[in-house]
Amino acid sequence: MAHAVATVEEKLRSISTAVADLADTVPVLQPAVQLVVGGVVQLPGNALPEAQAIATGINRIFERLDDINTELHDMRTDIRTIQVTQKLDGAWGITRIQNSKATALSHPLSALATRPIVEPAPAPLPALGPPPIAFPRTLRQLRDLTGPQLNQILAAYDLPIEGTTDERRERLASHIGCVL
Repeated sequence: MAHAVATVEEKLRSISTAVADLADTVPVLQPAVQLVVGGVVQLPGNALPEAQAIATGINRIFERLDDINTELHDMRTDIRTIQVTQKLDGAWGITRIQNSKATALSHPLSALATRPIVEPAPAPLPALGPPPIAFPRTLRQLRDLTGPQLNQILAAYDLPIEGTTDERRERLASHIGCVL
């Protein structure tokens, strides 16, 4: 999450630089006020270079505005990703606390939600994804999961599936807040 915040801060600095660039371009446009009278462009013989400079300045402004729009879109996406991550972390924290109390093999376990697909703004924040179908209902079922079942559940939570069955089971138990 710190990386995403740093990325947003970097993009804000980039936008500030773009605005400063645009401010530098504004003096180039001031001669246009003198060239346009009542909607009719009047070009004295020596004004062609000034008109070309104005056109170039206007083109630079539009290019920077396009860049700024792209950067703002990327920032909105980053912010939405942070919001979803915070929502998911909150839900996972509560579920992990519940699962940490499981001591008996028959104690029920609560499934963690999966990460939803994040749509670009202004779509509403997505609901958290459903838990994996093969999620164990009890501590005993967690201990009895087979390798393929563990792989399916670990993949649903975007966790690595490498290692022995016991290592993967420990990884899942740690992720959901259980102690085996």
